[in-house]
Amino acid sequence: MNKKINILWILLSSIFVIVFNAVIFLIMKEFTTAFWVSYGFIHFAYLMFVLSTITMPKVKSSLVFGYPLIYLSFLYFIGAFFIGLVFIYFKNASFNASFIPQLIIAGLYALAYMTSLIFTEKAIHKEQESKYYSNYIKDASAELRLLMEQTTDAMLKKNLEKLYDTCRSSQVKSHPTLYGLEEVIAQNIQLLKGFVTKNEKAESAELIDTISMQLLERNRKISNML
Repeated sequence: MNKKINILWILLSSIFVIVFNAVIFLIMKEFTTAFWVSYGFIHFAYLMFVLSTITMPKVKSSLVFGYPLIYLSFLYFIGAFFIGLVFIYFKNASFNASFIPQLIIAGLYALAYMTSLIFTEKAIHKEQESKYYSNYIKDASAELRLLMEQTTDAMLKKNLEKLYDTCRSSQVKSHPTLYGLEEVIAQNIQLLKGFVTKNEKAESAELIDTISMQLLERNRKISNML
């Protein structure tokens, strides 16, 4: 299905190139420097517009100057197209006259494009981080439950069960200010796994109390934010 869509999209994108070139080379009889400069920039602008539709940002919040990249790419193509048509018509214009306006708008577009890449990477990272911390309690509870099932010591199992209940009943939502505390809790759970595996009861009991207090502190801070 995706392969068929890609083929159709390539055919659709080729229509402009085919029609434009057919018309231009049927009409034009003389091909000057100004013509080739304009011809090249028009095709480059169209290529960037097509690429921006194919590789659209993965996150909706990725905007440049308040607009999505595809919109800016379309504006750049329209600008390059009409400026190019002017110098294709006035084919005896100098190289500088036809090149400098195209270079300016191409430079502005390159600035917008690079800014979009930076914003997109930041937004994707933020989205992935938010997704990770939204599953934080679920993943931590799953690890604690697994530890409960692994241990055979009755007292240790009871303490793990209390910690599991505390974790499972914790607020699922998180906040960037709590990411540091949550990382510490996650590290302590990994350390606890080592203690439980080695059947180190005293160290496990002490660490369970520490994690429990850290979870309560996290929950208290989140409650104050709501």
